[in-house]
Amino acid sequence: MSDVVIRDFAASDLEAAGRIALQLWGDEVPEMPEAIKPAIYRYLARYYFAPASPFNLAAEKDGALCGCLFAAFPEHARLDAAPVWQSEAEQHYFDEYRRYLDGNRLVEEKALAENEICLLFFTSIVRGAGKKLLAELEKRLRERKISSMLLWTDETCDFNYYFCHGFAEAGHFPSPGTLGGRAFETWLFRKIIQ
Repeated sequence: MSDVVIRDFAASDLEAAGRIALQLWGDEVPEMPEAIKPAIYRYLARYYFAPASPFNLAAEKDGALCGCLFAAFPEHARLDAAPVWQSEAEQHYFDEYRRYLDGNRLVEEKALAENEICLLFFTSIVRGAGKKLLAELEKRLRERKISSMLLWTDETCDFNYYFCHGFAEAGHFPSPGTLGGRAFETWLFRKIIQ
């Protein structure tokens, strides 16, 4: 087996990124209807992808995407094409999901410090790929003299991972929106780039 290779993420990788997100997070919200999960996680990757950002990274192993990381400043435009739903119930769930993402995104953007970037989307299904993605991002941030990065996560994610990789808690609060009628505990994490 070959090593994990880090490269720039391309829009053509979005479908694979959505599949990885589904694999990792597909069971994070028990209230999410099974039938819409693939479309929700494809949408999630598109929601966070800012094509003009120089901080979109892909991890590849044996020629297949095994992780990705998107980071951007708020002014970087993001792709955000909403899926077409088959029923009112699906549309209703998606609308709630979108409000949940938007609410957390606003909290994150308000908490940004000067010269700080948002780490928006971070996935990995191969051991060590996440560490390599973070290392490449930090290298690019140092080259551009960006002082820190901020990320948002909630209780469904492995937020202890961030403590182990030099992040410090920058905020902890109930989510401003709900999913399946439930509020989630959420965190902001910050890492100073040295």
